[in-house]
Amino acid sequence: MLADPRWNSSHPASEVSHLAEQVLHPRSQGENALGSWHHVRPPRQTDSLHRPRICHRLSPLRPFGYLRDGLFLVAGGLYAINRWVIKPMAPEGFFAWWFSDLLLIPAALPFVLWLERLLGLRRTDLPPTPREILFLLILWSVLFEVVAPYLLPQATGDWRDVIAYIVGGLFAGIWWNRDRLDLPWPKGKA
Repeated sequence: MLADPRWNSSHPASEVSHLAEQVLHPRSQGENALGSWHHVRPPRQTDSLHRPRICHRLSPLRPFGYLRDGLFLVAGGLYAINRWVIKPMAPEGFFAWWFSDLLLIPAALPFVLWLERLLGLRRTDLPPTPREILFLLILWSVLFEVVAPYLLPQATGDWRDVIAYIVGGLFAGIWWNRDRLDLPWPKGKA
């Protein structure tokens, strides 16, 4: 069998088996047959301001923080301050009628996506996609501005609430996906 030319040391099959043996039995220095190349990151591509530039839509992005996301925490805090501090002091105007609606997408979408991830309905930890934001925007607009006024006597449908949902959703979508976009906003954890 050793005389068979298919099993000599220069045959590709023997190289694969040699490589597999080195992977399964690492060297004494703690380095496997693949070496340390998989621990070294390639140099990051940057733009003229030395900001990291994502060049491909499948490039690795930082995972979405869900309930630890900075925008979610700020929007939730602002909602609480508006609800229990500002609204009682100013019962009419922007803060009474539309400020909470601006915060709907940034304050509620991360929680909904977290639940979807927990239930296995969301397969990725990337920031919310425009489709996810638009779906929730349409759902809440129809539910709160069309259906709720028929079911609850204290609810009123207002098209300006929908405008506030859209503005808040646009800002949140741009903020969450700022790594994919070439914006002068700060990159990194939010």
